[in-house]
Amino acid sequence: PETFTSSGRQLVSELASERPESVLRWIESGFGNAFKAWQSAELDSELAKAQLVSHVSAFKGLKKEVLKAIADPLHAAYRLAFISASAEMLVQDHLIPKHVSEAEAGAFLEERPLVLRYVILLIRQSLDWAAKGGVEGLPADKELNNRFDMEYVVTASYFDGLLSRDNGACGAYHDLRKILESSPQDIEAALLSLP
Repeated sequence: PETFTSSGRQLVSELASERPESVLRWIESGFGNAFKAWQSAELDSELAKAQLVSHVSAFKGLKKEVLKAIADPLHAAYRLAFISASAEMLVQDHLIPKHVSEAEAGAFLEERPLVLRYVILLIRQSLDWAAKGGVEGLPADKELNNRFDMEYVVTASYFDGLLSRDNGACGAYHDLRKILESSPQDIEAALLSLP
């Protein structure tokens, strides 16, 4: 705040004197550095794969019956319900501030915000890989491409559809739409559907 206040004062004074060069250079360099840091993390395929490996390992500890059911197309409703419930718990436990009431958190999640949609896709991907046994053979650049596909799918979920020939992206979009269109009662019934 102090840096911002002094920079703000400097900018106002420079704008008043019609010479905003130094403050604008300072803003450009700060933005440039932040952009470079974001870009290097966003485009790091090895980091994307390492994150996926970490996410998949969290699900590999599930009971074998659960992973088998998730991999079985006959239990598609259970799979989607498991993904949905896991995503809501993860967002509620880790991304919603602790001072937010349960009612406010519930209202936030009912709106199906962008962060929830992205977490749904991350869990979907991680769970599917865990059900297949792991990601050891997946090239890092393929995982980076999958991450970009997830971003497109989340964006498309706010509109009328996704135009893509990529089967993975289309499958992710289809699953996300099914989850978003499911009522809490549908989710609960599907979770209880396994013997």
